[in-house]
Amino acid sequence: MPKLSLAKLERHLLSAADRLRQEGLDAATYKDYIFGMLFLKRCSDQYDAERERIVNRKIAQGIVQDVAEQRYGENPDFYDSFFVPERARWSYLQSKLNDASKPFGSRLDEALAALTESNDSLTHVLDHIQFQRMQGNKRVVSDDACADLVRHFSQHRLRNEDFQFSDLLGSAYEYLINMFAESAGKKGGDFYTPRDLIRLMVRILKPAAGMRVYDPTCGSGGMLIISREYVEQSGGDPRDLVLAGQVNDACAWSICKLNMLLHGVEGADIQLEDTLLHPRHREAGELERFDRVIANPPFSQNYSRTNMGTPSASAGAGVRPPARRPT
Repeated sequence: MPKLSLAKLERHLLSAADRLRQEGLDAATYKDYIFGMLFLKRCSDQYDAERERIVNRKIAQGIVQDVAEQRYGENPDFYDSFFVPERARWSYLQSKLNDASKPFGSRLDEALAALTESNDSLTHVLDHIQFQRMQGNKRVVSDDACADLVRHFSQHRLRNEDFQFSDLLGSAYEYLINMFAESAGKKGGDFYTPRDLIRLMVRILKPAAGMRVYDPTCGSGGMLIISREYVEQSGGDPRDLVLAGQVNDACAWSICKLNMLLHGVEGADIQLEDTLLHPRHREAGELERFDRVIANPPFSQNYSRTNMGTPSASAGAGVRPPARRPT
């Protein structure tokens, strides 16, 4: 099977967005559904690969196949990555495409809920993705569109061995974030900073293994991810790096959490709150200290006490920009 290239995966994701644009949705709305479907398909495909390895290993040890599948293949304790319960598996969703006993959108909502219930690291991350959501008396995403998305995402398998390079899925996710940010116009700056700018900032800061890196306006998490990449490219161990961030927008927080997971970044401490009013990174009541702090505050926001009542952080980030010096 030919390896999946980044260009091919990008075209694939763009086609999925085109299908939702037919529903009359703008980027700010349909991005959540594309992110949700991509993540669900990735988790299911990777689960299938790990399940095959677990079952085959037990069969090789002399265990009967049926027993190996039920006792070990269906046991979350044997999985290093996400455990995917049956109703969240892609094969199950495909089998229900022509089942009209319930709306297909509800099956997708149930799949996301089941995936969340089985994996603590996904708590609240997928809550905002609701395929049954109504606007007025109409579904935001029709059942036909929900089924079409499953058919579309079925075209490519998303296991590690299917990719031309290891971080292909993370790169594709960054492509989506960039595309949606451009479509969202000014509001896109709340969760996306151009990657060339981030790389320049990271080179100036020179993070190294063993350091603690913090972004108080982390948006989609690009600055933390590129800091980690810089450490790895410099010959350091990226696992020996503490990454932390905070953002005050629930959608951006979810995008950031998924971005970390799809890049294979584990253990990043990403908090959802206003950084100015409610800083979450504390130790024994005191603010934590970090070796490097990197941020791109939303300078376009109005931080006036008159307009805001208190010097709060913006909805998309969480740090008030410094006052201008008099000229």
